Amino acid sequence: WLHRAGWKRHLKGLDRVWLLDMAQTPSHHERALQDVCWAAEMVIWRAQQVSHSGVVGMPAMMHINRREYGTTSNEKPFNASQTEPTMKKYRTVWLQIIAYIWRTYKLPIVQPDSSDEVQGRRPPYRLTREQKACLEEMQDLTGEDEPLDAEDAEALQDQVLAFMLALLDHKLASSEFETGLISGMA
Repeated sequence: WLHRAGWKRHLKGLDRVWLLDMAQTPSHHERALQDVCWAAEMVIWRAQQVSHSGVVGMPAMMHINRREYGTTSNEKPFNASQTEPTMKKYRTVWLQIIAYIWRTYKLPIVQPDSSDEVQGRRPPYRLTREQKACLEEMQDLTGEDEPLDAEDAEALQDQVLAFMLALLDHKLASSEFETGLISGMA
């Protein structure tokens, strides 16, 4: 599966165990990343809360679930009422991607001709200016050791939402693995 999806080539030269550790939820020693992950959970929870026809209307729910843009044959509205285990899976994937990017984006890129599996380097994904700006703002908001006040917590949630949207909005160039989102899923 790794070969078929192209992940094997993308992750070549990297220590797999170390790379998996980069995507794990933060330890208690990583307060800033813990705050970011908490903010991401709040963003996901709030998104689910407002994704109901009573909030956005049935036409919006029908539009969200369209199978093909421009067709009129879709008759099934989007269902935001996911079970807790399903939402936990969705949250976990997002938190792993965010943790992976948070921990790796400043690392040097692994050399493509490296035959050894190394640690301390990252796959060759690129972040957009907007994504980098969001990460830097998130780092500024989380600071070093101070807990977040209510105003900073709200600002952090806004930045995390902007970061998640920027990840989703990343235009694909020559390789889908140039995006942090798809690299994080590998």
